[in-house]
Amino acid sequence: MSAGIGAFLRNAWNKEPVIMASCGIGLVGAILPFISPLTKYTAMLNAAVPYNYPGKHWRSLCHSRFKCN
Repeated sequence: MSAGIGAFLRNAWNKEPVIMASCGIGLVGAILPFISPLTKYTAMLNAAVPYNYPGKHWRSLCHSRFKCN
């Protein structure tokens, strides 16, 4: 089974290396976020940052010289 897959990949690489390279890059790009250790920390940061920034007290943070809508 693996010999057939290896032969197929070798044959495809010999005939169309650009397509094989683009498929490889696409697979790495699709798989990398799931195996990256940074994904955990990104999710933690997204959970910690408020959705509506800077919050509901925006008008109290504005100075009189700035136009605050």
